[in-house]
Amino acid sequence: MRDEARSWERKVHPAFKLGAEAFKEAIVAFESIGPDSPLTLRQEIADRLRSQLEHIWTRFPELKSPTNRLLYSWSPDSRLNDLEHLHWRRHQEPLHQALARAQADDLDALGRVNRTNSDYLAWRRLQPVKPFKIDPNHWTLFEIGFDLGLNKLSSEELADCFDAVCPCGRIHDADALKKQRARFRTAIKKVARTSPPTPLS
Repeated sequence: MRDEARSWERKVHPAFKLGAEAFKEAIVAFESIGPDSPLTLRQEIADRLRSQLEHIWTRFPELKSPTNRLLYSWSPDSRLNDLEHLHWRRHQEPLHQALARAQADDLDALGRVNRTNSDYLAWRRLQPVKPFKIDPNHWTLFEIGFDLGLNKLSSEELADCFDAVCPCGRIHDADALKKQRARFRTAIKKVARTSPPTPLS
């Protein structure tokens, strides 16, 4: 591979590559057990990924991830973690913000929370969950690496990076990824502007 095609590696923090590798390993494991596998197996994979990501952060204590702190409580309750991930992917809104609005009698927010609960019930019952409007794999990679250099890569470097680390195995279009990153950045800015993070645990 040409050296310029790997220029992204010099611009992202090593923690991103480690996190992306752990995520890719988890997706491969999910695909290997199939969609009808017992929930316990899927939860083991999810818990292992969470543990790996937490370990990576402990290796680099100087690192801060404002994006992840903004979105997730990282509760020891795996059910809450699942709900947070489902809600963010469906609505591009942290669950804790929706819950606060629902408690203030915002019926639209209550509807979004109920939709997340429905998604969670379907997932637990091994039933199909309606596809998200975002690409979950790409969205997760942005969550892991947005604060670790992905936000500063050129569109071509971003495509080269995703070609190397994304579990989808496809060749990525630079313009399409640039638009996805812009959408992710807009969602994060909206979250930060709306209210500060409120831990649930």
